[in-house]
Amino acid sequence: MDENLHDLPTQCGVGVKRNSKGFKESWRGYKLHLAVADGDIPVAMWLTSASLHDSQAAIPLVQKAAGVYPSPCHLMDAGHDAAPIRDYSRSIGSVPVSPSIHVVSARGTRPNSNPTAPNASGTAPAWSA
Repeated sequence: MDENLHDLPTQCGVGVKRNSKGFKESWRGYKLHLAVADGDIPVAMWLTSASLHDSQAAIPLVQKAAGVYPSPCHLMDAGHDAAPIRDYSRSIGSVPVSPSIHVVSARGTRPNSNPTAPNASGTAPAWSA
């Protein structure tokens, strides 16, 4: 785990890209990656170059967080939604939940739901990245 984290770039990042509307967006600085428990309590964090994509820090962050606070559920935004990340989450016994995971119910497909995940009332520990 430590090797994975230390392989991530930590220098001040600079970048430019065109957004979906064709306008240039630029950035300079750092990005703080956080894994938080219920109640937004940080359980793991890592500072990287601002140009690093969220998905590149996800598995090392999950490894670090799982060592501190094992969780049955990993709530992730779309930036973390990739097959290797979901597979890793499942390999350590957690259920990955992200905006693009769809569950088929009697009424059809419902985004953002997972029947095996703890409920939103906070009755089971979960952390999000």
